[in-house]
Amino acid sequence: MPLVTTLPGPSTTHKVAIQGKSTRIEGFWEVNPDCTSREFGTIRVVDQPSHGTAVVYQETDFPSFAAANPRSACNSRKIPGTFVKYTPAPGYAGDDSLSIEAVNADGMSRKIDFTITVE
Repeated sequence: MPLVTTLPGPSTTHKVAIQGKSTRIEGFWEVNPDCTSREFGTIRVVDQPSHGTAVVYQETDFPSFAAANPRSACNSRKIPGTFVKYTPAPGYAGDDSLSIEAVNADGMSRKIDFTITVE
């Protein structure tokens, strides 16, 4: 197993979810510059939300690389990715939070905290 390196980055991201509906709150793709998929490490929920559930799942979808990223040309292709979905508890409206950890195949780790407003 590779050495895990923690990457700097924004520690908290805010999202909005709708009562009674699941919301994809984050997506991860490991993609080569020619748009072929690379092996991805692991995504895990380290702190479950208090007023709902968070699930990690895999799906094929369009990535959303920034225009300055050389992989932005891949945004027009569906590519396998790993996603995190949040579902609020029935009838819940208000604030919630959760944390995930992403470790890529090279061993680089990043923790992301989410604050979620359920409307």
